[in-house]
Amino acid sequence: MSLTMTHLSQLCRLLPGLTTDVVYPQGLSCTLPANLQTELVHCIPGLEKAEIVQPGYGVEYDFIDPRQLRRSLETVYIQNLFLAGQINGTTGYEEAAAQQRLRHPPGESPDLSCTPQIRYMLRPKSGESWLIDDDERSGVVAGVNAVLRLRGRAPLIVDRTEGYVGVLIDDLTTHGYEVGCVSEERHRRVLYVKDWLQTNTEALDSFTRTTQQWRQILDSRPSIHTVQKSAFDLFGGGHLTAETLAEKLPDPFGHLTEDPELARRLQIEASYKSFLVRQQEEVDEVRHEESLELPVDMDYNRSFDFTMTLKYLAEFVPPQR
Repeated sequence: MSLTMTHLSQLCRLLPGLTTDVVYPQGLSCTLPANLQTELVHCIPGLEKAEIVQPGYGVEYDFIDPRQLRRSLETVYIQNLFLAGQINGTTGYEEAAAQQRLRHPPGESPDLSCTPQIRYMLRPKSGESWLIDDDERSGVVAGVNAVLRLRGRAPLIVDRTEGYVGVLIDDLTTHGYEVGCVSEERHRRVLYVKDWLQTNTEALDSFTRTTQQWRQILDSRPSIHTVQKSAFDLFGGGHLTAETLAEKLPDPFGHLTEDPELARRLQIEASYKSFLVRQQEEVDEVRHEESLELPVDMDYNRSFDFTMTLKYLAEFVPPQR
């Protein structure tokens, strides 16, 4: 039995291990039979005699239709039932990166069921909230919202424009303090770092000089250009370091070398300035479109220039408010 891939190309990177001689072929993940995987690897120039240590494999499992979930990860048809993990149809990467164990709030002891599919059952005196997880980690969003439901509080909704893992963690660190997921000490540290970054970003951005003046400050070759550049622009472009700023301009920027980690974070912010501006424009556009409210009883099959696919989806899964 042979494997044929006509008119197709696939990028494959060979990634060496740090403490092993095993090489990982990134881009070849598949669940083909082992003999076909061997044939596939041997088709690659230079890997004709490679041995496969562990063939790729797939795990089959049941999952619910994610369209039956609210944005809080509560099921639409069963109130107070929150789902997390691969039961929602997510892959292991998202599930592992954005989820952690749910720690029960003070005064509410979780009943750790021995049933494999039910990791936590939170039972307060009044009402009941179930969190079902099919993995060792409980979803942050589902777990937080299960506890918030017990406390009679509004759910934590992570906007689609804030759903990147890095932003998600930051959002949970700041807003998570309000829902009891972050300690007072960590919250104070986050506020300090944000304030430090904002203050110094504004200071660097407001300190502008012409190209000729900057060259004089940095003892570089003279220039006739009169284009205005801020210290923040030069800092992000790699033309300035915190040490150089502190040495050449000690009065406004001497303190930047006091905390190398914060200075490094500030330089990262400066490096991504132009990208963040464009990203914010895209976020604003998405939020503007999402602010459009559609009537609950709208008939999508009448007088709208929608494709048949959009009409089907709109009828089958009405937009959530």
